[in-house]
Amino acid sequence: VLTELAAGRRPGQALLRALLLLLALDAIAWGVLVAPGRDAAVTRATRPLREAPALAAVLGGGHLLPFLLVAIAAAPSTGAELLALGAVLAIGGQVCAKAALILMAGQLRPITIPRLGAHGRPS
Repeated sequence: VLTELAAGRRPGQALLRALLLLLALDAIAWGVLVAPGRDAAVTRATRPLREAPALAAVLGGGHLLPFLLVAIAAAPSTGAELLALGAVLAIGGQVCAKAALILMAGQLRPITIPRLGAHGRPS
């Protein structure tokens, strides 16, 4: 969408419908990923992703708001600015989602490989 807009072309309705479908499917996938109940460790690890800051950034700013902006911008009489904003927010939402997965739900522990010394040589 952004490349089409940068080239001075308005994206076609098929592309916009595909974008809306992908935004909806990704929001569902995110909800399934962070839903509690599969396993106690997963529920504990994904708890920060279900709380206000991450939830608002990823679902609100990265899925719902872009969906609404793209849906409104799909009307031929609207400007490309709404469409561009929706696309940028969708990309930003994905960046927030990945950062949240790594920083909030990740188990940030050092990687150890058996039988290697401190300098990477066999001990």
